[in-house]
Amino acid sequence: MSTSNTSTLAVNIALARCRELAQSGWESAQNAADRLEQSTAPVKLSRARTGSMAGIYTLRLAQDSGLLDRTTDLEHFTQVLRDSDEQFLRFFSVPANAQRTLVAVSDDLERPLAATAVRGTGTNPQTVATGAVAFMKAGHALEICETLIAADWWAAGIASETLTSSPSQDIPVWLATPRTLTQHYADRASRDDNSSQAGIDLERFSQVMASRAPEETIRIFHTFDAYGWQSTLAISNDLTEAFAAVAIKR
Repeated sequence: MSTSNTSTLAVNIALARCRELAQSGWESAQNAADRLEQSTAPVKLSRARTGSMAGIYTLRLAQDSGLLDRTTDLEHFTQVLRDSDEQFLRFFSVPANAQRTLVAVSDDLERPLAATAVRGTGTNPQTVATGAVAFMKAGHALEICETLIAADWWAAGIASETLTSSPSQDIPVWLATPRTLTQHYADRASRDDNSSQAGIDLERFSQVMASRAPEETIRIFHTFDAYGWQSTLAISNDLTEAFAAVAIKR
């Protein structure tokens, strides 16, 4: 099995992990298994720090109590990740019947850890591509996310999760400058009484943008998830270097 951060997982292995969770009482995993039994295509696989993913889901629960009405196993999923001794985990998503199941497994892919499902699809970035100057492949966007995840950008983990579950193969990209982004997110932070709750990596993103040449040409892309978060990732003009990521509650 490849040790790269982003790859695919054979459907039979994904199905086996879902079945193991389902046998332990995870309803969300049973739904994913039912869908995977009808598929032969490999699933997109990504990697994250367990603590970061636990923190993201803890924040989601704290911000929106209504999530429990449209999720399955969410509290259990969050608690398992908080209690886990795993430094890293791998995850994949299984869409089915207007919901998406996220399945977390051990870094070596040998053990299932937890699963949760959310109903509702969020906003598809393809529907808001007006003004985009180019498109990048979803696989490359995932690689950008993985680079930032390795540097402890939690917001990149949110984007990676969304990209892993999206069927889209082309992600719209826009031109931007550090000056514009610094001003936009600094203003956002100043408007919110608790910027750590309103945005993930908000201050760090603003600081990185402020450290760059103000009129440098860079590019950005966005993801929109089913929990109401928009992630923005800043990359070099040639699409090769990852700079920063930020996620804000829409």
